Amino acid sequence: MNSSAGLSEREQIARTTGVGSGLEVPDRIAASWQRSAAFGASLDEVAPSFCGAVDDESLFYRCGVEVLGGLQETLANEPISLMLTDPEGVVLNRLCHERSLLSALDAVYLAPGFDYGEQETGTTGLGLAVADRAPSLVRADQHFCTGLWGYTCAAAPVLDPVSGELAGTVNLTTWAQQSDKLLLALAQSAAGSTSTLMLARHRGRAPRPAAHGQVFRVHLRAPAATVAPRSSQWRTASAEVEAALDEGRVVAVVGEEGAGRTTLLTDALSRTHPHDRVLVTRPPTVQDTPAWLDLWRPELGRDATSVVVGRVDELTSWVASELGGVFDQVRSVAGAPDRRPGLALTVRSPGGVPTPLRPLVDTYVELPPAAAPLRGRHAAGHGVRREAPAP
Repeated sequence: MNSSAGLSEREQIARTTGVGSGLEVPDRIAASWQRSAAFGASLDEVAPSFCGAVDDESLFYRCGVEVLGGLQETLANEPISLMLTDPEGVVLNRLCHERSLLSALDAVYLAPGFDYGEQETGTTGLGLAVADRAPSLVRADQHFCTGLWGYTCAAAPVLDPVSGELAGTVNLTTWAQQSDKLLLALAQSAAGSTSTLMLARHRGRAPRPAAHGQVFRVHLRAPAATVAPRSSQWRTASAEVEAALDEGRVVAVVGEEGAGRTTLLTDALSRTHPHDRVLVTRPPTVQDTPAWLDLWRPELGRDATSVVVGRVDELTSWVASELGGVFDQVRSVAGAPDRRPGLALTVRSPGGVPTPLRPLVDTYVELPPAAAPLRGRHAAGHGVRREAPAP
């Protein structure tokens, strides 16, 4: 595409959905352009924030540097820069033999200490890998900012093999005119090797087991709780959740995994929406995402369906955006609050709700840790209703 036409089409896609633009753009790229525009990322100037010193003592960094060092030897004659980033997209290191490429990357601040997340530089391979927690390839003019059209970037996330949390990404960057056929495969291979090496050096700790089982579970009616009597903090939280659901508000229950967030919500829904079927979901794997998204509209198209979306902090930005659009439609069709289906989320912390879903949340309710009722521990502030923060 030429520059002037590209900017016009890009602005159109960033502000709408891309339909009818005449430009074929992958869904993930178009969604990233929309987020980049909403963040206020520049279309023509690369100006990421400098974050200063980076963490070069973490297990991820040490293992990643070792893996990339070996890969660099294999690619000694190729014009490719190899990098690690932290979970926010801040560049941690950079390995590259070609001086002209290094100078060009310096000119766009793709260097250690600079933040290359979507909010700073718009759509890039590493920014998309961080946002979606999925391998990502961004070619030339697929970058949101024209200042990056001279490059092609492939990045893959690295998950901590014990905690399952995002440790960072592996990013490979080359000139736009270079072949990119193997670039993404190399990034994924390096990410996998880094995770394997991290596990080997985790001093024998067992890795977190992979999620399994159904990602959608349907109760014809919300099951009543069958747990032992709870603490006063639990009962306060339950009352707050029930009151919010009864008023048609969307609730996010905040608490650690295993605290009983879903149990609390399904119990509350059995009283506030006694005739509803209850759809309980958890985040899908990357390969299951398309099928997972396809299930929502037919499921919510049924009458009297309430929803508990579990662990929303594990949803990627793209999936959260798609889900937010589905919920907006359902709530607008449902009409008055007293006729709306119950809608609730579970999350580890209020800040963990993905940005696209935050406008939906009316109330946050904190749930005490699972061990608190057994040990008589006081959890200050648990069970306190909080108004949703500004998106």
